[in-house]
Amino acid sequence: MRSTLTWIFVVPASIALGLLFDYFNVAAAWILAGIIVAGGMALVRREELVLNSHVEKAGRGVIGVLAGLPLVGIGIGEVTPYVLPGLAVSIITVALGMSAGVVLAKSVKEISPQTGILCMLPGGSSTLPVIARETGADFRLVALSQYLRLLIVSLSLPLVTSIFNVTATGAAEETGTWWGALLLVVFALVGPYIGKLLHFPAPHIFAPLLL
Repeated sequence: MRSTLTWIFVVPASIALGLLFDYFNVAAAWILAGIIVAGGMALVRREELVLNSHVEKAGRGVIGVLAGLPLVGIGIGEVTPYVLPGLAVSIITVALGMSAGVVLAKSVKEISPQTGILCMLPGGSSTLPVIARETGADFRLVALSQYLRLLIVSLSLPLVTSIFNVTATGAAEETGTWWGALLLVVFALVGPYIGKLLHFPAPHIFAPLLL
């Protein structure tokens, strides 16, 4: 009952804060809102917020689908020139993150190499804590490090863009369709079962992403 009452507060409070951040064009507004409200509640209660397992698994599937959405509507010809530079940057970035993770694990005996590497790998604040939980790493430490980095980046982004005079050139937002929403739900719910059948690591993330 207490857990239910907590979520009755956390969910609307997160939505309200997300709307406020969105109004002021805060980077990663909705993610930050959820972090601040849920994290604040956990600190006040001094215990972990318990999430319904079915909701959590479906949420992982949604994250997987959203991670794959940037590729929708892009032809192979458009992607091809960026494959080699993208691979080079990815390999270097992952190598740096893994190296830093190993150093972290060796410096602090309580941190396993697996946890250290997932803490230091960049660019996966929504997925790496989930992967950490499913692979046996300390997902709380991974989540803390990933979302602290996200918080720092989000708060510093306006300053960085003002220094370099960066102008947004993203495509205009399109209105969602009912069938798109339906596909998201289907992929999020069905994908994990396919991932488990094919023995994917972190199937709740990777299978919906590939779908």
